[in-house]
Amino acid sequence: MNTSEPSQHSPPQPHCVDHAMVNQDSICNQIQRSLSCVGYSQLNDVHCSINANVITLTGQLDSFYLKQVAQSVAVKVAGRQNVCNEIQVTQ
Repeated sequence: MNTSEPSQHSPPQPHCVDHAMVNQDSICNQIQRSLSCVGYSQLNDVHCSINANVITLTGQLDSFYLKQVAQSVAVKVAGRQNVCNEIQVTQ
């Protein structure tokens, strides 16, 4: 067996993500998926849009805590892009 060749059973190598190359729709999709994984069903109703490299969150939530959770998730996904949180708290 030639040891210089990778085996068929070696794990896949991780891919680096260049955030500058990720398109705007993809960032919003990543934010939406991340919000749905947090565990608060209300976060599924938060909407994301991007204009002039500013990510805007909109929608209605029942608490300021959930508004902050949504913002924290978006900031983590967005990296260095600005996040504007326009979510309305209804309670």
